Amino acid sequence: MTVQSAWTAQQSHIWPLTAARATDGMLTVGGCRADDLVAQFGSPLFVVDKADVLSQVRRYLDAYVNVADELAGDVFYAGKAFLSVGVARWLLEAGLNIDVCSEGELAIALAAGATGSQVLMHGNNKSEHELQLAVANRLRFVVVDSVIEISRLARAATAAGVTMNV
Repeated sequence: MTVQSAWTAQQSHIWPLTAARATDGMLTVGGCRADDLVAQFGSPLFVVDKADVLSQVRRYLDAYVNVADELAGDVFYAGKAFLSVGVARWLLEAGLNIDVCSEGELAIALAAGATGSQVLMHGNNKSEHELQLAVANRLRFVVVDSVIEISRLARAATAAGVTMNV
């Protein structure tokens, strides 16, 4: 298959790194034809280009190191942007941590192999159950957004006999 550019130079920034057009004009991503993906998985279909994701991760990590050389800290990916077990695994392997804002996102991060120290919980109106999960999994931080939430988190941490970072 001969591949040609899928875009003009002015549009290249909006396409994944591996996006191209086959000679018949069909979009390919990561060497996979869009029509083949639809035939195999159905439509609508969300396709994530691993090479593109990891390229962006490297850019963020490099920028952070250049700006924050003498600062201690880590880079967190906001799971609310898009989170699946596969994507979370890529991010963790690349050195990112994960910011979750719900029980579902926490379950995905943990299923991808994240440890509590690689996760922070951020989001408004967290339920008591979500805060208990944060404590049970010893999440690195919980970003609290109200006095009530501080009380709920304190109760959960006290019941578990741990101290949580906020």
